[in-house]
Amino acid sequence: LKPLLVGAADAALLSFCNNKSVPAAAISPDLDVWTYERKPAQEGVYQIKTQWAYFRHHDSDFLEMGLVKVAFLWELLVAGLNVLISDLDVVWLNGHWARWMAYGGAEPPLPEASLLAAADILVSTDELNAEADLAGRRPSHGSDLNTGVVFLRCTQGSKAMVQAWRQAMLGRKGDKHLNENVNDQSLFQGVVRGAEL
Repeated sequence: LKPLLVGAADAALLSFCNNKSVPAAAISPDLDVWTYERKPAQEGVYQIKTQWAYFRHHDSDFLEMGLVKVAFLWELLVAGLNVLISDLDVVWLNGHWARWMAYGGAEPPLPEASLLAAADILVSTDELNAEADLAGRRPSHGSDLNTGVVFLRCTQGSKAMVQAWRQAMLGRKGDKHLNENVNDQSLFQGVVRGAEL
């Protein structure tokens, strides 16, 4: 898959990528992902400090990791790039995804993907229903959208969505009712579906 850029979540991953000549970038440690304000210049990369080995079990740390992801997406979009983001547990076997998602490549989009190729944002789901897909129906309201694979075209719509997603996360900072189910993915779903947050 090219071009490729790894969003390094910590200094160890950034160092590994640099040593292996894998293009990588990290959020600057002087950016406060909660406020987008600059702090006094620091060396290194943004680090989330947590006592938990598995972020999903620490409510505010997991939400902060979502803010880092959204800050990274924002920087790429304002630089004029379309972004296909995927989690570490996603495997891409070839580059044929572009014929489903994007205009402007070497090959035109597939005819059945002509509307997808014009969308601001494409998101995956883990809850597949072949019968509904064949009938052209959208996933049901209860189906989870998966932010593990998202394509964002560099458009005003995508930028607005990323900022609405960020605001949804910011609105939960310090919430006494945070739990592992309040995370970047659940808040993304709420924004997409127009939920009151």
